[in-house]
Amino acid sequence: MKKVFLCALIFFSVISAYSQVNQNKYMDFLCDSSFSLGEGHIEFKRDKTYKFETYAGDVYTGTFSLNDNRLKFNNDLFLNNVKHNSLKYNSFGWSLDIPGEYLVEPDYKSIRYYGVVTDLKGNVCFSSDKKVTAGEKVIYDDQEVIIPEPSTYLYFKENTRMRKKPSSKSETVSIPYEPKDGDYIKSRNVIYKGEFIKILAYSTFEETINNVTARWYLILEEDRPSDFDSDNVSKIVWVFGGWCDIVTDKNFEYYSALSEKTKK
Repeated sequence: MKKVFLCALIFFSVISAYSQVNQNKYMDFLCDSSFSLGEGHIEFKRDKTYKFETYAGDVYTGTFSLNDNRLKFNNDLFLNNVKHNSLKYNSFGWSLDIPGEYLVEPDYKSIRYYGVVTDLKGNVCFSSDKKVTAGEKVIYDDQEVIIPEPSTYLYFKENTRMRKKPSSKSETVSIPYEPKDGDYIKSRNVIYKGEFIKILAYSTFEETINNVTARWYLILEEDRPSDFDSDNVSKIVWVFGGWCDIVTDKNFEYYSALSEKTKK
């Protein structure tokens, strides 16, 4: 009986220690990270208080609780030191609801984030300022991809189709654009020859198309004409690298000048 009791005691001690390590991990991530929410910024402190400040100068404060990786903003919100009922903040795709519950995920990796706080539906709400490093493999849209060296671009030697997945069999992606010679909106599914776009990530594999073998590259393509407002003017898409040149710091000026001469 004593042996059974001792084994149980050891087991529960190990579980308790493991739980405490995890708890410290989540608290360390919250308090050691910087979270930007579009036009706002939130900081967490170890005394379980937070401060959310907008660029307009409004300051929200209150307390939070942390149970394992479950973050909860308590119902004690203050706006500029005045008791406030609630906050629903949305800016540049980030959202924050107080009071509310979230999940703390310090090990989450994507092409943009290294550690996040998400809502309970899995939507990314806050991004920390931690960066993934070049050569690191992460998951994007259920696809394993590789992070490129900083400031790596593609120069498009030919019109190149934008695709939803890194495959020549994938459906094409279209976005609206405003031609330079007109005042109306068209739709295009290609990146035009001469474009010069930063690489977000690239595929772990190569594909051969028309006897050309290359990787697929993930990029952000956008058109933002001043008189046209649409959510569809900016999209992350895949392009085949066989019709492109890789641009780094060494040849940046050359391709930048070439792009200005040749793009539509």
